Amino acid sequence: MKKTVLKTVACFLLGFALLMSNLVPVTMLKVSAQLTAPKIKSAKTTAGSVTLKWKNVSGASGYTVYKFDSSKNTFVECTSSTKTKCKIKGLDSNKTYKFKVSAYTVTGGKKTEGTQSSTFEVTTNKKAKLKCSDFMVYDAKGKTHSLSDYAGKPIVVNMWATWCPPCCAELPEFNKVYKEYKGKVEFMMVNIEESYELDTVKSFLKKNGYSFPVFYDWDYLMSYTYGTGYIPTTLVISSDGDIIYNEVGTLSASDLESLIKSAM
Repeated sequence: MKKTVLKTVACFLLGFALLMSNLVPVTMLKVSAQLTAPKIKSAKTTAGSVTLKWKNVSGASGYTVYKFDSSKNTFVECTSSTKTKCKIKGLDSNKTYKFKVSAYTVTGGKKTEGTQSSTFEVTTNKKAKLKCSDFMVYDAKGKTHSLSDYAGKPIVVNMWATWCPPCCAELPEFNKVYKEYKGKVEFMMVNIEESYELDTVKSFLKKNGYSFPVFYDWDYLMSYTYGTGYIPTTLVISSDGDIIYNEVGTLSASDLESLIKSAM
């Protein structure tokens, strides 16, 4: 009888010890808060951008914004922000886009994305109307292009010629900025007084590796509208259709980039 009782007590104590070994004191438990989906407050659109604002999520270190890529049939990250707003540029006018926003935390340098997100659609505005005089030029194939065709995005218009030393000095700067802002800013590099020397212009562009779009003022409509009688001349037009710069003289890449940022 005594052996049976001792055996029972021993089994009880062993079971209790095993149970306690698997328990963790409440003070040692690490609570992981579930990040909620950011609630969208507003989505303000222009012809080429959307500005998003959302409510703050408690415990979030920042937010990731994704844009739906139809070619991949999935959402692709387009930007992130530690604030509750962001501006996405370089969008096409009058087009519907799908976005989603999720919150994330950063612990020990490691980013952890929340499992919940807000998904929504926005449609960009139609192209803005120019608030300045329009003009028409030609490409090398004879197709016409109007300034108004590119309204809605910042536009850089430059009048130049291969025989103009100041023009040749600034063209590498323009090409550099064009490569950086291609798709976000429209460039119209209008060749002046060489309309019937296309081979000369093409050879010049190829030799220098220029990739910016070149147009020709065959009818002198550009020159009559904005010409000052001197080149190089540069115009910078804002996404709202206003001329913010119209001057004769060369521009550096940094100066041109500053003007473009003002035009966005």
